[in-house]
Amino acid sequence: MEQSEPSPLSGSASRVAMEFGAGNRLSRVRALGQVRLKQTPAPAKGKSSQSQPMELSAETVELSVAGGRRLERALISGSPQIRLLPVRGASALTTTTVSATQFLATFDSSNRPRALHGAPQARIVSSTPGQADKVSTSRELDVLFDRNGAIAGVTQQGEVRYADGVEQASGERGRYLPATDTVELSGSPQASDGSLSITAKLLRLRKRSGEAEAQGAVKTTYRVAGGHAGGALLASEEPIHVTAASMSAHPPTARYSGGARLWQGSNIVQAPTLDFDRERRALVAQGSAAQPVSTVFVQPDKQGKLTAVNVTGARLTYSDLERKARFEGGVALKSADQTVTAEVMEIYLLPGAGKAAPASGSASQVERVVATGQVVIEAPGRRATGTRLVYTASEGKFELTGDAAHPPMLSDAGHGTATGDSVTFYNHGDRVVVGSSTASRTVTQTQVQK
Repeated sequence: MEQSEPSPLSGSASRVAMEFGAGNRLSRVRALGQVRLKQTPAPAKGKSSQSQPMELSAETVELSVAGGRRLERALISGSPQIRLLPVRGASALTTTTVSATQFLATFDSSNRPRALHGAPQARIVSSTPGQADKVSTSRELDVLFDRNGAIAGVTQQGEVRYADGVEQASGERGRYLPATDTVELSGSPQASDGSLSITAKLLRLRKRSGEAEAQGAVKTTYRVAGGHAGGALLASEEPIHVTAASMSAHPPTARYSGGARLWQGSNIVQAPTLDFDRERRALVAQGSAAQPVSTVFVQPDKQGKLTAVNVTGARLTYSDLERKARFEGGVALKSADQTVTAEVMEIYLLPGAGKAAPASGSASQVERVVATGQVVIEAPGRRATGTRLVYTASEGKFELTGDAAHPPMLSDAGHGTATGDSVTFYNHGDRVVVGSSTASRTVTQTQVQK
């Protein structure tokens, strides 16, 4: 069979049965045995055609013909395959092969495919030289074609599986948009690339840019290849988990919004919004006064036992390379025996949260704290204020300074009030050192019992 207008079409089969209707017009064609059908783009004048060549192979094809010339629908069975060949002049020479147990196709007025339904055992394979094949399988599929015969969109239903090299994805329903090279999955979808896995209610994978979006009960797991002995909060060999209401990834950074929670082992960060960079092992968490960022560290108490330190603030910036957590905006540090508040607080952590972690299973340990801006320290029977604090956790040492308008001041229920250019006191004892421009003196006042 040969057709030149309106679009070149050729076909062959071992046997063909034709039915004719009124006026001896062809109404039905039944092709049997090694059926081959090929449609090529019509020659374009003055420019390359964007039409897509198509080839069909099957054992049986039943065609319904309108007016003796126009294809209406086709029932295709017997190991059918439809191959969409590269578009003339396209930069990527991609061939797409669609297969299923049976196809039902409809056509437009130019005898080009308009829609295609395949079921069961539907399968789509897109092959591009030099790249891994993109393979998608499902129980059934529906393909929509544009006016040039190219695929405009693919919808799949039932046990959808997608593979692109090392990347794997699945769900109950899937949609593929060739124009943006986007895969959209719903119905308990999940995706993985070997080092990262993600689940959500809706997944959108933009293959061309490598970006991804997720909506609803998002959970991601980052697998870590070896610990980072020089780091702290994100240095363990354990996987890093992040949950949130939504996620938008622009590799290597991912933004989590809506009750975001990141944890690795015992290290936890919670915030309304969290940006995580897995390559740099860094994060930026953003909150507010009503919904602050929060995390938990540990430090030694008076007996040397590690106890929890809860820190909250409007914003957290952390880098594992520096082992520094910078909190800004209404920062509060609370431990078992004191509370420290300030506008800005930089918390430096002890290294070694990898294989050689000094306290396996515990959160990252505070090494020192530098706090600035309206610093207030409160403990049972003691209150201190200033504009800058340097706290050394191993010694329980507080070095408090201020300025002319706000000199450092320590008020102690048992020892009275101390002030000067600097005030140094210790969490593990009653010793207080007051510094001045000329000298320093130790204050050991004792309240006299009446």
